[in-house]
Amino acid sequence: MIGSTFRQKYFARYGSHPGNSQAGLAYDRICLLLGSWQRTGHPGAFEKVIGDLRTSIKLLRGLISAVRMAPEPNTSGGQGIELVGDLAGIMNLRRRI
Repeated sequence: MIGSTFRQKYFARYGSHPGNSQAGLAYDRICLLLGSWQRTGHPGAFEKVIGDLRTSIKLLRGLISAVRMAPEPNTSGGQGIELVGDLAGIMNLRRRI
């Protein structure tokens, strides 16, 4: 699930799950940006960073065929985001290791 690391860290720090806000999405965006900075060697290498972000986003779009709302009783709103596609399978494999 997208944002699961954020939710775990949030729960560990505040003792409750985050609400249905955009904070998890913002966290994922920052992780994408940080990854691009690391791969390009410098946050000021704007053209390289933009190119890397484009590549990363295209890769993610190729791995996700759908994003759906799904019941998730452990959240304050009772709903979560479910990924459909190759990325969902890859993420499930990571949890099993």
